[in-house]
Amino acid sequence: MKKYIYQYRLYIIGFLLICLVGSFWFVKGKESTEAAPVELNLKEEPAPSEVQTFKVDVKGAVVNPGVYEVTSGDRVNDAINYAGGILEESDIYYLNLSKRLEDQMTIYVYTKEEIATYEKSKVVTEYVEVPIPCNCPDTINDACSYPAEPSEPDKKSTKISINKASKEELMTLSGIGEAKAKDIISYRESQPFESIEDIMNVKGIGESVFAKIKDQIII
Repeated sequence: MKKYIYQYRLYIIGFLLICLVGSFWFVKGKESTEAAPVELNLKEEPAPSEVQTFKVDVKGAVVNPGVYEVTSGDRVNDAINYAGGILEESDIYYLNLSKRLEDQMTIYVYTKEEIATYEKSKVVTEYVEVPIPCNCPDTINDACSYPAEPSEPDKKSTKISINKASKEELMTLSGIGEAKAKDIISYRESQPFESIEDIMNVKGIGESVFAKIKDQIII
């Protein structure tokens, strides 16, 4: 009889342990469920950008000059292609083909002859991309990259060195012809110029000539 009572107690204890463990995991599982964060997709997807269209004027040495409708993101090169591309005699050296297009831009494609004429009349020191309006050759062109005006320190570099210049370079000075240019070279070979005023020591170059060239020369 005692044996059965002992077994019965074991059953009761086992049952209580099972209930206790089951209750523990039930409560923990409920807490985990309640603590789990709720993911909400509150981030709004960006709306696709609207493609804008506008017009530009393509002129000069292209197959079909005219006004063309372009889209935002197009470049100067695209506008030229819309106009049929460049002609054989065109010269695109001064154009910024990668520049992004804007409404009402004027894009002028130069000819080789126009560029040659321009380069003869200008001393090119530097190329920079500039905002509109600009002036490559003397034409309004929103697509150009043109020679910048030199700063004050840079302007000195355009002066003629009387100690180093060639005969041809010396002949570009006001009032200096071939004979005087040769005399300058002969003088400096024997005695280099120490100041620009020393050029008046050269035969035929007096104060009047020096007054004309003093702003054009360096030693």
